[in-house]
Amino acid sequence: MRTPHDDLFPVLLLEPNPASAAQLVSVLVAAGFRVHSEATAESALQALHETFFFALTVVADLSDKDCLAALAALRRRAPRSRMIVATPHCDAHACNLIHRHGGDACVALPISAEDLISRLEAFQSRPRTSF
Repeated sequence: MRTPHDDLFPVLLLEPNPASAAQLVSVLVAAGFRVHSEATAESALQALHETFFFALTVVADLSDKDCLAALAALRRRAPRSRMIVATPHCDAHACNLIHRHGGDACVALPISAEDLISRLEAFQSRPRTSF
């Protein structure tokens, strides 16, 4: 059976926690998205080298400089992909930091499946232009 998302490129999920990743993948697949999950920035960068993803969903610790560097590296590797960053606090400071490191949107942890699906659906109709 075809879903509304069958003609789209997949979503890349970067989530280091295997249980959280499995749960989120299950929800996104049930919503009709094709999802590829990675646990490390290095493996996500390798996946981006091999495949185009229309969106990246990254669980990030914004207090970690290595994590911020990883966000910037993901953006450089995937300039045309939308990047949604999940972090515990999506206040103005966090959103500004995410945008400065290449993110397009912020979602609060724990991730609301409905919010994430809504954002992915909105992003699929508005492709990102690289800067």
